[in-house]
Amino acid sequence: SRSTGRDDGARAPAPDDPETFAPDDGEEPPDELSDRIVDGTAHRRAGGDEGSTDRRPADEAGGRGRARDRVEFCHAAAAATFEALSAGGHDRAESAVMDAYFSHAERVSDPDDLCLCLLEAMAAALDRHLGPTAQAAVVADAAERLPDPPEPSAADPVDAAFDRLAAVGLVEGYERVDGAGPPPRAGTPDDDATLRISGYALSPTDGRVATLPAALEVCRRDPRGRIAGTALLAAAGDSAGSDWWVRVDPQAPSLDGGPSTASVPAGN
Repeated sequence: SRSTGRDDGARAPAPDDPETFAPDDGEEPPDELSDRIVDGTAHRRAGGDEGSTDRRPADEAGGRGRARDRVEFCHAAAAATFEALSAGGHDRAESAVMDAYFSHAERVSDPDDLCLCLLEAMAAALDRHLGPTAQAAVVADAAERLPDPPEPSAADPVDAAFDRLAAVGLVEGYERVDGAGPPPRAGTPDDDATLRISGYALSPTDGRVATLPAALEVCRRDPRGRIAGTALLAAAGDSAGSDWWVRVDPQAPSLDGGPSTASVPAGN
């Protein structure tokens, strides 16, 4: 069952604990994590599993550039979120991310797979340790730490966000399947959006799917900086957990428990 010990506000820093991987004062763990993911230099114990995982490649055509783009996207998103967690004083979530990172780094040799594992762990830590309000605050802070998006600000935030996720290989493709009504005005998605996405690179864990990347990308592009909540639609996914129909609502950050993850509907 999911933890009920969520934190909806900043917490005072806990005393140093040698049993956790909390960073020391003066260190910059987000940059270190980013460098390790990109360069594939994470420490691994002797005898660790160096075999590859069953992740799908970033580009079926074998393009190394797109795989590199996905690694860079994941580590930038994870580093910004980690910095936001640290700035907000969310020590339990911060330590959970560090623990998960070192655990995965010992078992996963491929930097592309490792960056996906870290992003999944980041989203899970937010979901387990923070309530919806605190999650939204962390996402807003993290989005501010990322570079400004390259497209014009008038672009629709939801479309632009998923264009970006497709460009870096987090999704293979997507299609807007909104109702027959008029589309939202550019830059002001007053209504929620329904999309069909294929080939989502992040896998379900404990009945939930990481939606943190979409929340970050929509927030970066929304002119009011709103935090989008995401919900998976019932009976509209596949058994492998890579194709989904999703509802994205820029005005509902608390949708399905917060913007970092969404629950897998019954029957999927």
